[in-house]
Amino acid sequence: MKKSLFLVIALCLSFLSYGQEFIAGSYNIRQRNTVDVDNMWNDRKVPLTNLIKYHGFDIFGIQEGFF
Repeated sequence: MKKSLFLVIALCLSFLSYGQEFIAGSYNIRQRNTVDVDNMWNDRKVPLTNLIKYHGFDIFGIQEGFF
C-alpha cells in the first residue's frame, strides 16, 4: 500500500513540474546536384539562413550536409 501511494504521489508531482522548452528544427539541404537547375543550393542557402535566424532554433539538424 505504501509503495502504491508513493508511486501515485510521484506521478502526480511529475505532472506538476515544468519542463524546459526548446525549439528544434530539421532541414534536408539535399546534395549538390547539377540537374536541379531551379533548385540549386546557391539559390536556397540565403532563404534557409533567414529561416533559421527568424525562428531562432535551439537545436537544428540537417540531412545530406557535406563538408
